Amino acid sequence: MAQPPPDWRTQDIKLDRSVYDLAAGVLLVIVAAVIGLALFPDDKGFQGNLYTTILGVLITIFILDRRAERREALRAENDLKARLIREMGSSVNEVAIRAVEELRAKGWLSDGTLEHMKWKNANLQDADLTRATLPYVNLGEANLKKAKFYEANLENACLWSANLQESNLRVVYLYNSDLWGAYLQNADLTGSYLKKANLRAVNLQQANLCAVTLTASNLTDAHLEGAILYDYQIDETTILPDGTNWTAETDMSRFTNANHPQFWRSNNPNSPAFSHR
Repeated sequence: MAQPPPDWRTQDIKLDRSVYDLAAGVLLVIVAAVIGLALFPDDKGFQGNLYTTILGVLITIFILDRRAERREALRAENDLKARLIREMGSSVNEVAIRAVEELRAKGWLSDGTLEHMKWKNANLQDADLTRATLPYVNLGEANLKKAKFYEANLENACLWSANLQESNLRVVYLYNSDLWGAYLQNADLTGSYLKKANLRAVNLQQANLCAVTLTASNLTDAHLEGAILYDYQIDETTILPDGTNWTAETDMSRFTNANHPQFWRSNNPNSPAFSHR
């Protein structure tokens, strides 16, 4: 589940005490002014000063009241934010979806609020996370089937064993992300940036990998059967499904085309490309 943002209650208690102290001081000023007026009823100068003092007191009270309102609004906002972040990690899909919608309405889905959040096992199927800012989040083993991540930032995110089947990952920033064992069958990753991504044992069957960046990524034991690979960026730092590094002579169709005479299958039973034949 997600960790809520810092609790401001301790700070609020300290501020409230200072307000009470200031209010007590203002009250003493008023009492002193009344006593002075009683002692010096004919002193015009004193009466003028008293008027100025009372006016100052009224202004002070107004300012204190406004500050109290702002603190209460901030406290309510922080409570709401903490609740929505917690509910976004819910295993109940309706609860998680509603939380995402409210976070978007508040602008918290894309302002950095959700950085480093933990939603392992969350049920975010069909969630609209378009342009969400989610660096360093933990969505390990989460249900993200058919979720929309278009142009989202998932840098350094943990998507270990997540279900991303049929999800929209177009133009998503997945630099250095961990997708080990993730299920991305029929997912659309067109234009996504996967440099240094961990794609070990990822199921990419029928996935759209057009224009993806795969430099320095690790595809060991990944299953690419039927994947669409076109106009992609790859280099010698990329580790292919068979554990070798890409070269200019590499024929990628032997990983994607099941009819290729040298179609590759993994010998690792933990790989989605493992063949019993």
